[in-house]
Amino acid sequence: MEANIFSLVERLRDEHRFIEAAIVRYLKLLHEKRAASLGGSIAVALENLQDYWERHVQFEEEEVFPLLEGHDLVEELRMEHRRTNELLSLLKGEKDPKRRGHLLEELLLLKQKHLAKENRRLIPLLEEMAASLA
Repeated sequence: MEANIFSLVERLRDEHRFIEAAIVRYLKLLHEKRAASLGGSIAVALENLQDYWERHVQFEEEEVFPLLEGHDLVEELRMEHRRTNELLSLLKGEKDPKRRGHLLEELLLLKQKHLAKENRRLIPLLEEMAASLA
């Protein structure tokens, strides 16, 4: 079990690094495009990030969170997953470019804060659990 938890932690760290780098790129792109239209490059970026994010959330919900079921942090992170899904749904239906830009920025900043919270709180909890099993 201990080795399995360390494997989960390593996967979380790897996925977080990838998603965090993508968020930084997309925020930069968003700010560069703010004066112009939010065209195809933003739409493609968002679609790619959404696909990867959905796989990441599924991994957490199915493999990570059950290890910490009942901990307040798990429900907090699940609420953030739900808010992310709400924002993604709103983005898909939004036609106004200015509103779409604001929603996208809110989404990216939420994801950034969410990942930072997981790095600061979730990963140490998992590491403590693995250490206690050693």
